[in-house]
Amino acid sequence: MRPLTEVLEKVVEEVSKAAGLKASVGWKPDITHPAITLQMRSCEITPLDITSSKHLLDISIQIDVWHTSPLARDKTADSLIQHFEEERSRLAEELGLCGFGFEAAADMDEEHGFRKMLLLRLKTVG
Repeated sequence: MRPLTEVLEKVVEEVSKAAGLKASVGWKPDITHPAITLQMRSCEITPLDITSSKHLLDISIQIDVWHTSPLARDKTADSLIQHFEEERSRLAEELGLCGFGFEAAADMDEEHGFRKMLLLRLKTVG
């Protein structure tokens, strides 16, 4: 299994590449638009066998797309989803994933711009 930090760094790299924007980790109160932020929402570690050191890691990552208009925000979110779908085989192999995909998308009301929240779920065995 690849270290969790390597997996997360690769996700940040892929999100940046797909969106054409530098993605950052963590929420910032003084965010400028357009921007993309990532946060790990959860990471569940489940033993697969009591006699083995193998575990299932189930990771949820929140990706927030911030933009100046709803159309630009939605286009950026669509490009992220499309990129991860098109690169599914390569990413699964590079990261040792046994499954991943976007599970949720929601428009968020914000005073200072337009935001869409995407929830990306990754599963790996290690």
